[in-house]
Amino acid sequence: MTGNVWDTLKLLHRLTLFKRTMLILPFAFIGMILAAGGLPSFWQIFWILVALISSRNLGMALNRLIDHKIDAVNPRTKSRFLPTGQLQPWQVSLFAAAMLAFFLLAAGMLNPLCLKLSPLPIALISLYPFMKRFTWTLHLVLGLVMAFAPFGSWVAIRGSIDLPAIILSLAVVFWVAGFDVISDTRDTDYYQANCLYSLPCWLGIERALYVAKFFHLVTLLFLVWLYFLLPLGVFYLIGLVFGCGILLYEHHIVTPQDLSQVPTAFLSVNTTMGMTLFIFTLLDVYLGHS
Repeated sequence: MTGNVWDTLKLLHRLTLFKRTMLILPFAFIGMILAAGGLPSFWQIFWILVALISSRNLGMALNRLIDHKIDAVNPRTKSRFLPTGQLQPWQVSLFAAAMLAFFLLAAGMLNPLCLKLSPLPIALISLYPFMKRFTWTLHLVLGLVMAFAPFGSWVAIRGSIDLPAIILSLAVVFWVAGFDVISDTRDTDYYQANCLYSLPCWLGIERALYVAKFFHLVTLLFLVWLYFLLPLGVFYLIGLVFGCGILLYEHHIVTPQDLSQVPTAFLSVNTTMGMTLFIFTLLDVYLGHS
């Protein structure tokens, strides 16, 4: 019995794809250190991490639950744990309920405004898996979901909604939408055959990749705007230059003729971009501005 429980927990851990949390973690930390002007207290960092990880796990669990029939017939996803029967829907549902409880607990431990705002990310997390059935705007909805990481981190520290938090969050919306468009190029044929929606399905892969480039340009513009809103200096600008180069590399390695690098562009390149911007923002906060 103990072995079965342990095996189930390991499968649930793999279901959540924890390494993908590293995509958004740097931006959550950027929001946190900019709001605090440095590192906040240990307990603030702890509860921000609990909120981030539990909400991310909740989103993955709901996505797998709601899409398990679609995943079962999609060649790219049919080997996932629910379609293959390695996990049962009730197990994933119980896991999702636990993650929801942890998220609400963390929001309550941070401050009253975080708790009051908590239904918003929960609603978007629950809505996102349905979007591919109705509209190509699913990429922007995913961006909104993930933008709550830096937004929530700022609110957790300041206890208020401020313009820099909104601008940083909008940068994340378009950054995520851009790489999600790139990711969904792999499923274009399947989506078209099954009347599902995405930008690559609607516009074709080539034009969708142009839209992804536009989204990432908008991301950079918002990040430049953030520089003028806050007392940021040369290190932040250096990080922004490196981030721009990383995004250019992402769009260089993915072309309509060669989608083999999509997994690398989706995870490795974007994780590197976020970590780079975080490191240079942290240097800027601690080493002063010029």
